[in-house]
Amino acid sequence: MRITIRPSALAHGITETEIRAIIEYPEHRARVAARRPDANLTVTVGAYDINEPYIEIIYDTQPGEYVVFHAMMLRSSTIAATQLDGHINPGRITKRQRPQQGGPKK
Repeated sequence: MRITIRPSALAHGITETEIRAIIEYPEHRARVAARRPDANLTVTVGAYDINEPYIEIIYDTQPGEYVVFHAMMLRSSTIAATQLDGHINPGRITKRQRPQQGGPKK
């Protein structure tokens, strides 16, 4: 599957390399309810390296392609929404997000 990364996925400082690695080698995946009826959303959780904190990625599965539009450090709200509570090592969750990329949103 081809991986297309939208600029919005890079807004929280997660790199394209990290996104691709986590999609290719996820630790957890869960379906996500979509607002659009034609969307097929998946949240993927993983870490770029064994001692790194978890990252959450959300992508839309299109024919032959994953379209990534969201990536940031894993949040407790995502853990609760995807029922990953018992599957996540709490020591690998950071409370700090990476700095926002780009200018202020208008």
